[in-house]
Amino acid sequence: MSQENISAGNGADGGAPRGRFDINMPALKRFLRRVGIGAIPVFLGMCLIGYYAIEVRCNLTGDLGKLGKIQFGPEYQVRTYPLAYPDTLVVWYPHCGHTHRVGVIGDSFAYQYPSGFAAALGHELADTVDVYTLSSQSYSPVQAAVDLVKSDFFEKHPQVKTVIVESVERMLVHRWADVDFNKENKMPVLKSRVPVMLGTSEQHLQSQLSALQKETIDWVKLSLKIFDSPVRSIPLKQKVFSHDEMGSQLYFYYHDLSSKATPDRLQAVRTNVERLHGLFAAKGVEMIMMISPDKYEVYQHFAADNPYEPIVLSAQLSETLAGLDYVVNPTEAVTRLVASGEQDVYYLNDSHWSPKGARVAGAMLAEKMRGQSSEVEK
Repeated sequence: MSQENISAGNGADGGAPRGRFDINMPALKRFLRRVGIGAIPVFLGMCLIGYYAIEVRCNLTGDLGKLGKIQFGPEYQVRTYPLAYPDTLVVWYPHCGHTHRVGVIGDSFAYQYPSGFAAALGHELADTVDVYTLSSQSYSPVQAAVDLVKSDFFEKHPQVKTVIVESVERMLVHRWADVDFNKENKMPVLKSRVPVMLGTSEQHLQSQLSALQKETIDWVKLSLKIFDSPVRSIPLKQKVFSHDEMGSQLYFYYHDLSSKATPDRLQAVRTNVERLHGLFAAKGVEMIMMISPDKYEVYQHFAADNPYEPIVLSAQLSETLAGLDYVVNPTEAVTRLVASGEQDVYYLNDSHWSPKGARVAGAMLAEKMRGQSSEVEK
């Protein structure tokens, strides 16, 4: 080896040779220490996400369980969410291809397939019921009904004879009082086709991981009471749900407490209900307005210790809409069913009624339709 190469391999002080990959150990230790400290929050976050995904998420059943991160458990869900009827006669339009005699325009109560009131109505009528799929989840079903009846939909589908316009009680006054009969609708009212696949498998995985991360953060915030839960709870005098541990507790969506209206707003509801009924009648279609009762209003009468004021909107609506024989309000009938000792008329872990409550509404709708048919025959 030449003297030049030997010199190049020695240190600056002529000591041990140092190559270009030599490591500065003190600097490396400082770097590893900083990385380790920075990795602690990441590690804890991953542990939290893993614990939530494995231990918590599977117990968050029903929309109230998912909203409030309340662990109702899967057993109640499995036991109380059976099909309403073995002969469920509900199809989605336009996905099903053609319309039938009866159609439903509504919100999440209408989309309770196959255990909702549309299924119960189909069973009562022994006929297929269409649930119209609106183009957007934020689309008011009342506004959708107006936009649909102003179009040429019913001229193209003369087989449609009855349309049920349904709204949950807490949104009803806003939807009916503020409906716009003069709006020019440039968007499709109904979905024109089945939604396409959500991108590639990698994109779908990223979306799922992002949703899991957000859910975990919400669960931590609710657990630490950093922000108020959208789900409220009050004790009841009797066991009205079949859940072993929570059967005497009422869980409900906090917006149920805002179901109120002034006399002017109520009068606006009646005026617009009559107006929309007239528009449907001009197309040769019978319109039925249906109110889906809020869970709180039904169960408030059974509270043992209630810090919230009573809600009486359903009774106000019945009084305001008196004389309109095309209005169906199942609130009193459903409340009587609960008072009789029937459990799980609504789901404990959900804001919607079970097939037991849906059956009451379906029977009332069928009776109303049969009565209207008799009047037409006369």
